[in-house]
Amino acid sequence: MIHVLRKCPLFQGLTPQELDHFIACKKPRVKTFHAKDMIVQEDTYIKDIGVIITGEVLLSKTDFYGNENIIAYLKEGNSFGEAIALAKNEPSRVNVIAKSDTAIAFFDIQEFVAGCSKFCGYHQKITENLLHVLAKKLIEMHKKVDTLSKRTIRERLLEYLNHCPQIESNTTLIPFTRQELANYLNVDRTALAREMKSMIDEKLIKVEGKKVVFLNHSALRV
Repeated sequence: MIHVLRKCPLFQGLTPQELDHFIACKKPRVKTFHAKDMIVQEDTYIKDIGVIITGEVLLSKTDFYGNENIIAYLKEGNSFGEAIALAKNEPSRVNVIAKSDTAIAFFDIQEFVAGCSKFCGYHQKITENLLHVLAKKLIEMHKKVDTLSKRTIRERLLEYLNHCPQIESNTTLIPFTRQELANYLNVDRTALAREMKSMIDEKLIKVEGKKVVFLNHSALRV
């Protein structure tokens, strides 16, 4: 667990000794989940920050008709629940669902932000990191709004692909299945598949499993 927490942005800047001391002091609970298990249900109250030790999770909302809208994808070293846990009296706005078999370390929010009797200096670092993580997540939500503000499926897909980190030159990795990508973009899966095929036929992109290779980068700008 420790080697994953060292990569977590919440603990950036801590020495190995400081992180070991923090874990021993705060005593996180580690729970395991199977793929598709509900970790946090929408409209429930939580008091923990979750850090993904292994596996992947999806943040999603389900509408009145049962349609799923994926909000975010999180992987090993990512965290969730910070804002709602801090808000105390606000229920979760999303479902947190295991995308694969997953282990999560849960930190009680009050313990997480509290100092200790020894006045250890790293507590200030953790508070600063928490604020930074919240700010980054707000920016990611703005990017999602930018994506959903596009009027066509192609524009939404291009906006999403342009935000994805490249794993190599002109190549990005989509972490979603086709259905999950459609849910993230809030479009019909069949229509999305048709649009992707058109982009392949136009030699704009090449799709290799979950890899997307940009063949004509200038034509992919929204």
